[in-house]
Amino acid sequence: MDQFILSWSNLFWGIIFVLAIYLILQFLLTSVLRSYFTGNLGTAFSRKLKSFILWYEPVAIIFILVIFVLINPALHGLLIGILFLLSYLPLRNYIDGRFFLLNHKIQKGQQIKVKNEEGILQKIGRLGVAFRTNEGSRFINYTQLRKEGYTLLKSSTTSGFHQLILSAQNKEGVDSQKVIADLQHKFLDCPYLDWTYKPEMNPLKQDDNSFHLKVLLFKDQHLNYLKDWMEENGFDCQLYNKKQHEALTYSL
Repeated sequence: MDQFILSWSNLFWGIIFVLAIYLILQFLLTSVLRSYFTGNLGTAFSRKLKSFILWYEPVAIIFILVIFVLINPALHGLLIGILFLLSYLPLRNYIDGRFFLLNHKIQKGQQIKVKNEEGILQKIGRLGVAFRTNEGSRFINYTQLRKEGYTLLKSSTTSGFHQLILSAQNKEGVDSQKVIADLQHKFLDCPYLDWTYKPEMNPLKQDDNSFHLKVLLFKDQHLNYLKDWMEENGFDCQLYNKKQHEALTYSL
């Protein structure tokens, strides 16, 4: 029986194929998060899409590896086997992360407690999460997080994280995406922001002139200075009230 062998061109087109699908999925997710789909339907769709993307990535990698092995089964199979043995722990952590993110709906900006440490989630990556505590930033991988467990806090002593509602003082001809891009650029000159957590700014569904802003400040005392800075840059500022604004903000 002839052995089934593929060529390097098959590998090339396989990579192009899975990458194209991944980019399409990311575009759809971005479209949903920018409120092209709204309400409960948009929220449910975005959750399903995020879950699908979580599993598409490892499946796409396995698909590419299978093509690579079939180019030269003996040699490439041996190489993949050696690579698997050398990277067993990172691979295990990566798979643990897929299961963890599928079953735990965590988001950046949430306040979290791991063992005796409390902090604010700054980054949710492929191999673990980073959160800021009063003592500094800490990274914990998914295997460790799964074993130790965590608690999401409604309130925390961790300082500096704030959510605000911004209202543009100029109400005429506001392009929400342009406003966000311009303000993100201006944030680079704001002395009060702690850039270990990148500011997140999103438009409100039913008001093109208003935005939901999440920021991390060096000190809580800087909040009033930030409000003054925002007013100087053309925005009125108020603290985010979840009950008051939850129905207006799109799904983050």
